[in-house]
Amino acid sequence: MDDVLHTQPANVEMPVAKAQIGGRAIVKLPFGYLDNGIMRDEVEIREMTGNEEELIADAKIPLIERISRVIGNCVEKIVDITDKNIIQKAVKQMSTEDRTCLVVNLRILSLGPLYDFIATCTSCSKSVKATVDLSTLEVTPAYSKETLFQDIVLPSGKKCKIKVQQGVDEETLDKFTSKNKNKILTAAIYLRVAELDDKKPTMEEITNLSWADRTFLRNQFDKLEGGLDMEISITCAGCDTDFTSNINIGQAEFFFPKG
Repeated sequence: MDDVLHTQPANVEMPVAKAQIGGRAIVKLPFGYLDNGIMRDEVEIREMTGNEEELIADAKIPLIERISRVIGNCVEKIVDITDKNIIQKAVKQMSTEDRTCLVVNLRILSLGPLYDFIATCTSCSKSVKATVDLSTLEVTPAYSKETLFQDIVLPSGKKCKIKVQQGVDEETLDKFTSKNKNKILTAAIYLRVAELDDKKPTMEEITNLSWADRTFLRNQFDKLEGGLDMEISITCAGCDTDFTSNINIGQAEFFFPKG
């Protein structure tokens, strides 16, 4: 297995919270929790304990549900909200990008910022051992934090209302794609499109959108939601090729590092 020569974030905009091992940290969210017109985008978290370790390891519970519970357990405050029942519900209403940001910061706070993972070189297909400092990842704030929805016009001229993907959507997507693995990309778009030409679209209508429309939609989703840049640049020591790879927080090593 080749050693990595170089890893760094592909884009630089706004730094993730510099959480240290142990204790607590305050995290600025890319989007924020929007409730009754009030936006709350700062969250206080505590480090994970054995309770969260057991929860993450419980394969009987769907992964997305485990992540929701872990975040809910470790969030101590959402600005002025401290009631744990409200926090647990709020976590499922948070955007996917906010939830990812919180998971990464929980990992930094509990296990430290260095994360070792395996990437595959896009040129020679060899496995490359990479190390990234999670505290150097960058956060792009959402384009607007006033609403979960945005009206856009697709390249084809179709009118479209898109929405922020939330934790509840992640659960729906996970259940659907577990039985429809050939529809993952379409389902991810479908859940974020509230209206297409003034009505709720069918899955078939999303499938039949042009590639240009679907690409445009994904770019608009990124602008609407903001998020943590999980793409890093790597140089393969075997063939000296530069390539990019996304950090996968779903890998077991993310929460259970070896060595």
